[in-house]
Formats: sequence, structure tokens, C-alpha cells
Amino acid sequence: MDRKSFLARVRTSLGVDPDPLPPQPPRYVPPPAPELTERIRILCTELEAAGGFTHQVSSVQAARQKIVGLLATRRTQDLAEMRVIRGDTPAMQTLDIDAELRAAGIELTVARPTETMTHEQLRAGAFAADAGLTSVDFGVAETGTLALLAAPGQGRAVSLLPPLHIAVLDAGDVVYELAALFEQVQARGELPSALTFITGPSKTGDIEQKLTIGVHGPGELHLIVIER
Repeated sequence: MDRKSFLARVRTSLGVDPDPLPPQPPRYVPPPAPELTERIRILCTELEAAGGFTHQVSSVQAARQKIVGLLATRRTQDLAEMRVIRGDTPAMQTLDIDAELRAAGIELTVARPTETMTHEQLRAGAFAADAGLTSVDFGVAETGTLALLAAPGQGRAVSLLPPLHIAVLDAGDVVYELAALFEQVQARGELPSALTFITGPSKTGDIEQKLTIGVHGPGELHLIVIER
């Protein structure tokens, strides 16, 4: 009789499970997420550490004023004209900023494919734009990351191609960690065709370990957080 069989008989005679399962490691339970105010603070701190700029405002109207101010200043200081392409999500429609942008002398394109504007033309418009304006679906406080879910009116080109990206986030959509973000996305039902993560401006490193900003994406990122 081998050792394993002998021990199994002993356990059986003692009324013990003859083939016990190995002890299982304790299940990881994440610590409670910080309160919303603290999550917003952490998000802004981490995003600024990654090279982005953050602006906290108390209303949609204040968000419009901040965005128009940023773009108008850039137009006055650096550019003879300012061309902006914006997403066409419900959040962008609620922002209702088009008239104010045009009144400030800013040329605006809305990323909304129509019978007279193809996806290729919109992509070309994003390449030609000086700034892209989008909503943000989630902010991940722990890493200072913005998450954009692909949807009609929110293609990746608007946030990735122009040299300046201005992102608008509702404070209530700030989660603490990536696990919480994926839970929120799953709870929405159908998964998006793409999920874009943005942590600061675009950064590229070469073989000599030299970091360059803005080569493969926006060189400047501004986040507008609306706390209402």
C-alpha cells in the first residue's frame, strides 16, 4: 500500500475527508473607494502629474466659458485662426457651446457623419483641426486616466488627431480604479467597439530614452470637470 492510500484510509477511519482540497488563498477584497470629492482631487492631481491640465467648474455655463476662453486665448496668441472639431455625444449636445465658439471667431466642425459628410471627410477634418473637443465617459482617479467609449458621434479621431484635446467630464463619472470602471461599462450592457484610455498628453520614447510630447497624438490635454 502506498503512502497516499494509507493516509486516505486513516482519514476515512477518523471521519475526515480522505482527499481534502488544498487551502485556498483568501479572496482579495479591494479597500473602500474614497468619497467623490477625494476621487476628483486624486484624478486632477494624477492627471497634472502626467502633464495634463485640469479645471474644476461648478456648472455647464462655467464649463462653456472656460472652454471658449482657452480656445480664444490660443487663437489670439498662437494662431491667426482656430479650427475646432467636437464630438456629437449627448453630453456635448447638453454643453450647447457651438454658438459661443462661432461668436468668438472659432471655426467649428461637428463630428456627425451625414449624407454630405463621410467618415473619411470627418477624419480629414480632425487632422486639419487645431483642437478636438470631446466628452469623457469616465475618469479613473488612481491613475489620472480618462476613458472614452466609442459611440456614434464619438470616434477616436477627435480626441487623438488634433494637437490640443479639451475633454469634458461630469464629476459623478469619476471612479477610483480600473476595476470599478470595467464594472460600470459592463453594467451598461452592450460593450463598445473600442475603449480609449488617455493619461496626459501623447508621449513617445525613442531608443535613446528621450521622451517627446505630441508626436503621435495631442501634445496638450485639458480636462474640464463639471461639479454640479
